[in-house]
Amino acid sequence: MKKSGYRTIYHIYLIFFLSMLGALIAAIVIFCLLITVRTPDGAAMRSDWPKIFTENFGTQIFFNGDQVQVGQKGIEQLQEYGIGLQILNGSGQEIFSYHKPEQAAAVYSDAALLQLGQTGGYK
Repeated sequence: MKKSGYRTIYHIYLIFFLSMLGALIAAIVIFCLLITVRTPDGAAMRSDWPKIFTENFGTQIFFNGDQVQVGQKGIEQLQEYGIGLQILNGSGQEIFSYHKPEQAAAVYSDAALLQLGQTGGYK
């Protein structure tokens, strides 16, 4: 017996649309994986979260004459995300720190700060 042409065309279109739907879902999943980072507690955040957090954290730093203080809300945020903080003066000397890494220096040269800014670490 002869197959119906309509049934074959419907089958081809169904396979095409299902494969396109699968490709679209895969693209969305890959895109979401690329634009997210994990925080220390395992939560997924947007990949620009570190930059936004750093920019907004500036409101938590207070200067009181020669003293530098971080507000209570800022300390809570640092504890919540497990972040260390080191504030330097204009000559590269540490004037405030909170849970800084053991390998962090107390004084940085201009070249060391430039290298930290460009590469995210220094030797």
